[in-house]
Amino acid sequence: MPFINKTWTLNDAPTASQFNTHIRDNFDALKNLPHQLRRLSRSPNLTTSSLTPVVVDSIVFVVTVTPTITSGTCSIDVWGNFNLRCSNSATAQVVKFRIDVDGAPTTLGSVANFAIEGNNTVVFPVNFYYRITGLSASAHIINLAWWTTGNTATIFTDPADARHAEGQFGAKESS
Repeated sequence: MPFINKTWTLNDAPTASQFNTHIRDNFDALKNLPHQLRRLSRSPNLTTSSLTPVVVDSIVFVVTVTPTITSGTCSIDVWGNFNLRCSNSATAQVVKFRIDVDGAPTTLGSVANFAIEGNNTVVFPVNFYYRITGLSASAHIINLAWWTTGNTATIFTDPADARHAEGQFGAKESS
């Protein structure tokens, strides 16, 4: 049930039905906001050597959230975690990540939301949390884009790979 707004006035005495609708049901709506979560379990591991932003994966790194609001704007929280190797060689490189909503970047052009630098000797545990504000009252498709400054970066999604961690990518309405 969506959140129902009620303006109370001085000396209002809610009936049992009003209490259930405007108190109990609204708390339930707040506890059960729309969300979607993807487990990052896919073979083979994901790789890129792209120098410009590309969608990480069209299956596990894409979620859809339909807000409960019917007008105005809302916020959506996006989070994820996974293991990343920045390069397939001893040469260090930067791997950049950007969160896109409905095919558009949440930053200006190819500016990253976050970046990690490393070479082939370290596998980084990556954890991120990002709030997107001012979204309309309609369904939104959220995905993660990535690119490198050279060589090949790898996100370990293959459960058979020892470097795989049970990662996730998700989004939830936050207001």
